Amino acid sequence: MQLALDELKNNDDILVKIEGMSIVYNLDLETYVNGSVIDYSNNWFSPGFTISSPNSSSC
Repeated sequence: MQLALDELKNNDDILVKIEGMSIVYNLDLETYVNGSVIDYSNNWFSPGFTISSPNSSSC
């Protein structure tokens, strides 16, 4: 399973808006997405997004 950015939203994708941010994911991934936490770090060691999921050991 891999996280990727995509510019197109398919008809079977799910759109969720949380705190002003839109997240789109495929229904097949719902098991992995539920309960996940997305965080952004701006430190110079490792800036960027991190995703913690209690449903996947690979996130």
